[in-house]
Amino acid sequence: MTLATAEVSGNQPARAKAIAAPLMLAAAILLAWEVSVRLLAVPRYVLPPPTQIAAEIVIDRRIIFSQLSVTLFEILSGYALSCVVGFCLSILIVYKIVLEDSAPWAKELPLSTSHSNRSLRTEVSVAGKRNFQGRDREAETATEVQGRPCRDKISLATPPIRG
Repeated sequence: MTLATAEVSGNQPARAKAIAAPLMLAAAILLAWEVSVRLLAVPRYVLPPPTQIAAEIVIDRRIIFSQLSVTLFEILSGYALSCVVGFCLSILIVYKIVLEDSAPWAKELPLSTSHSNRSLRTEVSVAGKRNFQGRDREAETATEVQGRPCRDKISLATPPIRG
């Protein structure tokens, strides 16, 4: 039973158990850490016991909490910057084919795209551009559909008008 279901049902013992279980697990981990560090005589500079860490936090609380705002600002600004850069890179990766057709410098971008990102229409138009310049009326394209190679002939002649 989770804390949310315990609150909805109004069952006080279940709510207490939902809160106490994680606290008891945390206490057991801290106790095992404290005992193992002392029994194994691990040097304090390698792994200090939790009681020493808590004592140092209490002693140096003014220094620690005065620097907390700087650290939080650095963490949040780094996260925001990574979100913006990641969003911009995802747009570049998705629209790499469109960029290659419109901007010659985009062909040099080291962005990897899989063939599954390309639509058949884009493949046909790219093949048409390349072969129309060579004055061919038929182009042969090699595509991959679900991992199997496919070869198709595409006619670049003007389709008849139906009406």
